[in-house]
Amino acid sequence: MSIRFQIASALVRASGIKKIFALPQEELLEKAGKMNRKRGFHMPSRKPFRHTEKTVPGQYACLKIEIQPAPSERALLFFFGGGYILGPDEGDVKLAEKFGKASGRDVWFPYYPLCTDHSVRESFEMAYKFPGVRPRSFGEQTKYTLEQPHFAVIR
Repeated sequence: MSIRFQIASALVRASGIKKIFALPQEELLEKAGKMNRKRGFHMPSRKPFRHTEKTVPGQYACLKIEIQPAPSERALLFFFGGGYILGPDEGDVKLAEKFGKASGRDVWFPYYPLCTDHSVRESFEMAYKFPGVRPRSFGEQTKYTLEQPHFAVIR
């Protein structure tokens, strides 16, 4: 394990965010609801990135993060994690920007439906509603996809 991973892992443990998923269901949903009231779609304005809002067929907002003036040939489809019950926060958007900058690719950051109000099936199906998008490879192991950010390389 790298030093970076060990530091990040220690920070996650210290934050207590994983403890929320060990709560009884009613308490978990109540706490997630409180946290989600402070989260939601917003338009960042950090340079050098260009941020635009797109709508995924079906009504879902998607933040498109352009890394350079010309569109990249390929893009990243970034899923923010949160166990499908917590919406994204500013740190998730910054992480997507970081992945985009490191890869030289634009990033599509969908605000997928959370399972507090929608079915898991609807959340997963939303990822395939992007016109012309076919995810090719995921960045995290499957067992972590409900809790941690992951992405797919798209054309």
